[in-house]
Amino acid sequence: MKLSKRLLAIANYINHEDKVVDVGCDHGYLDIYLALNKKNKMIIASDISPLVIKATQENIAKYNLEDKIKVYCTDGIKNIRENYDTLILSGLGAHTIIQILAKDVKAKKIIIQSNNHWDMIRKHVVKMGFGLFSEKLIYEKKKLYSIMLFKKKKNHIMFQEKLVGVYNENNIEEYKIWLHIIQNILTSIPKKHFFKRLKYQKQLKYIKKYLAKKNRAVC
Repeated sequence: MKLSKRLLAIANYINHEDKVVDVGCDHGYLDIYLALNKKNKMIIASDISPLVIKATQENIAKYNLEDKIKVYCTDGIKNIRENYDTLILSGLGAHTIIQILAKDVKAKKIIIQSNNHWDMIRKHVVKMGFGLFSEKLIYEKKKLYSIMLFKKKKNHIMFQEKLVGVYNENNIEEYKIWLHIIQNILTSIPKKHFFKRLKYQKQLKYIKKYLAKKNRAVC
C-alpha cells in the first residue's frame, strides 16, 4: 500500500501502540497502511458518507483486514464507544473539525490536517488543553497541506506559533512556497481591508523569521 505524501506524513505521527480513530477515512488507505505497517491493535475508520464507507470496506476486504479495521458510517466520533487514544481528523474543513471536537473527545493525541483556517484550528485545540508539538508541511499536487500533532500535555505556545505553526527545519522549502502564496493573497486584497490584510502581513513576517532562523543555523 503506497500512500500519498499527505497521508504518509500523518502515518509518521502514529506509533504501534496507538489506538486509532480515523475520521474522514479517505477510502481507508491510511487505515490499511497502519494495519499492514504499524500493526496497530485497534484501528477504526469513520466517515459520514455511505459511498465512502462502502469503498473503504471493499478496499479493506482486498487486503483481508476485516478483523483488523472496524468501520463506522457516522458523523465524526458519534456512536464510537471503543477506548481510543489517538484521533485523526484529515481532509475536513476547520469548522467541521471544531464541531467534531465539541463532542466527548477521549484522545490523548490528535492529528489534524485541515483544509483551511489552520490558525483557527491551532487556537481551538490549544484551548482544549492540548499542546502543539509538531507540524509538518506537505506540498503535493500544487497544494500546501499542514499536518499538526497535538498531545494532551501542557506546552506553552506563542502567538506566532498559533498563527504559522511550530517551527520545523524540515519545512523550509514549504515555508518558501507558503511565503509566495501569502504574497499573492496580499496583492489581491484591497488596502482598505486593513484588518484582513493585517493577519496575512503577520503571517508573512513570522514565516520570514522561520526562514531566517534556518539561514542563521547554516552560517
